[in-house]
Amino acid sequence: MTLRKKTLIFIGLTLTALIIVLYFALRYVLLDGFAQVEDQVAQRNVQRVYEAFITEVDTMERNTGDYAPWDDTYTFIQDSNQDYIDQNMLDSTFVNLGLNAVLFFNTAHEIVYSKAFDLVNGIEVPLAESIPTHFAENNQFLQHSETTSVRSGFILFPENPMLVGSRPIVTNDFEGPIQGTLVMGRYLNDELVSQLETRTQFVLTFHRLDEPQTMATFESIIASITEETPILIEPLSSERLAGYMVLPDIDGQPGLLLEVEMPRTVYTQSQTSLKLLITALLIVGVVFIILTLLMLERLVLSRVASLHTGVQEIGASGDFSKRLSFEGSDEISNLADGINTMLQDLQNSLQREKELKREVQQLRIEIDQAKKKQQVNEIVDTDFFQDLQAKARAMRNQAKERSKKDDPET
Repeated sequence: MTLRKKTLIFIGLTLTALIIVLYFALRYVLLDGFAQVEDQVAQRNVQRVYEAFITEVDTMERNTGDYAPWDDTYTFIQDSNQDYIDQNMLDSTFVNLGLNAVLFFNTAHEIVYSKAFDLVNGIEVPLAESIPTHFAENNQFLQHSETTSVRSGFILFPENPMLVGSRPIVTNDFEGPIQGTLVMGRYLNDELVSQLETRTQFVLTFHRLDEPQTMATFESIIASITEETPILIEPLSSERLAGYMVLPDIDGQPGLLLEVEMPRTVYTQSQTSLKLLITALLIVGVVFIILTLLMLERLVLSRVASLHTGVQEIGASGDFSKRLSFEGSDEISNLADGINTMLQDLQNSLQREKELKREVQQLRIEIDQAKKKQQVNEIVDTDFFQDLQAKARAMRNQAKERSKKDDPET
């Protein structure tokens, strides 16, 4: 495997491991922080819905405050005059005040006058029987010991929960004796819930806690809501969550479970932020790899490859007089200088070897000649060679004598 591949694999694996570690670390830190923010925002939203609900309850309280401490009402509860009804209990009054029911009780808790109104269709309707029945059986809501006393809340009637307000009927100056009680109410129906949704921009559901199905469905949620934790936040999906709050009725008993469904804006934003962060890390990582590889290629890899090629060429040619040329004063340049020094030493060694070979060859020739001369001398010195020389001289002498005899003139 080449150095380039090893470098690329090492940097790639290092970057991948770094991104994975950063992803889980950021996911733990970032999402945990965002989860806390989401919970806080959701609780504030539920609290805001609750305050909007209480505002509607307070509206019933204010409405009774306009009519109960009034001389005309004080007179009407005693004489039941028709003029009061004709002038004050108009349909427009119910529409303007947002009322579904008005009841006037005397001190014996008997209904002197009552009227029910359908705000959706804008018509008067019969008063539901459950309303007078409830007050006949539970008259604590009608009892006021002080002229400035006020009671408000909601009552679970079979038809719908009703937001109610109750005040004692007294004079304009809040003087008594108290002559009765004025009760005004508005159903917590789809129309009012829709108005609350428009005002708060959330999906709202009011679950009746007097229904077994509600208790079975939300048993764990209701059990988790306490005085220390009055609001419970539960995710419904990756895009939606719900906040829950138990609303006590007029008697202080759990009456409604408020469910506020809202988008998980904070969670979605945290996911988006995490994705953008990881994407940015990937882009930075890729750019880092490219720049690192370019730097390594320019400063290290290409120079090492060039060094390798130069060494191979010198080795293939066998010409150790060639030298590597590298500029700079870094480690690779120092390595090239070291190789050049080694080549110079190798060249010197080879030159010395050649000289030694020539000297050895010359010495070998001289040794061969000396050996031949010695061998000749040894041959000459032998008795056999001396005898041959004597015989040769005798033969030469005989030849000379014969030549003299054959030539008389000589």
